[in-house]
Amino acid sequence: MTAINVIRRDDRIWFMTDAAVYSQTGVIEAIEDKVILLPAIGAAIATRGPYENFRVLQYMLNASGDRLKSFDDLVEQLPAIIRGATARFHRDRFELTIGGYSGAREGMETYLCFSRSAQGRMRDGMGTIPEAVPVRVPDLVGSPIPAPHQLAAVGIFGPISPEEFDPRTDGMRLMEGQRLYRHSTGGYHMVGGYAQLTTITREGLTSEVLRSWPDRIGHKIDLSRDAEGFVGEVRAQATVNALNRQQRRALKAARRPQR
Repeated sequence: MTAINVIRRDDRIWFMTDAAVYSQTGVIEAIEDKVILLPAIGAAIATRGPYENFRVLQYMLNASGDRLKSFDDLVEQLPAIIRGATARFHRDRFELTIGGYSGAREGMETYLCFSRSAQGRMRDGMGTIPEAVPVRVPDLVGSPIPAPHQLAAVGIFGPISPEEFDPRTDGMRLMEGQRLYRHSTGGYHMVGGYAQLTTITREGLTSEVLRSWPDRIGHKIDLSRDAEGFVGEVRAQATVNALNRQQRRALKAARRPQR
């Protein structure tokens, strides 16, 4: 299960995700980002499910680019985009978590959306999330949820508010706890690759890797290797500012080869 943790404040949203893409037996097949950045509209989408759907979703978003002029457009058009992706690729259920600034409602917003109806945690508690319909989620939500002893092992002994949450300390403790989590039937660990922090504000998006674990493609996650040290403790931060259409055209023209 992909680790997706969402923390929403009045001025920003944090996504904390892992990067391990694994087979049904827990063997790592790839180590890749699981977040789609949409800098032109100041939004990001975290994905969980078959990785092929991630690629199809990227294609559908690119095809919808001219119709997505704001985060509010994304929220409105996401059901059609998801149904289009599902029609193109029939696989297991996938889910999306989206975040961005709503100009219409003047605030940071986060939503959960499933390709098929499912039970999920909403702002007013657990309930049924309809198929392909974005549903508002609480200001702090994450999964998988480690057992209490796993949280205690990484120094988490109680709840923390979004206002107090620090992704570099609290967030990494949470992800280390999620790394201890095992598949319910296969018994293998699922959270790995690297811990990625995506930050969404009204000014733009940033994405950086806070920690890389020594996981290897072609092998299952082996926590005993963590003691060997992390591979590439922190990668260079990539900053992406939201651009309007005129700015994107200017940037494209500037990159065009000169004759």
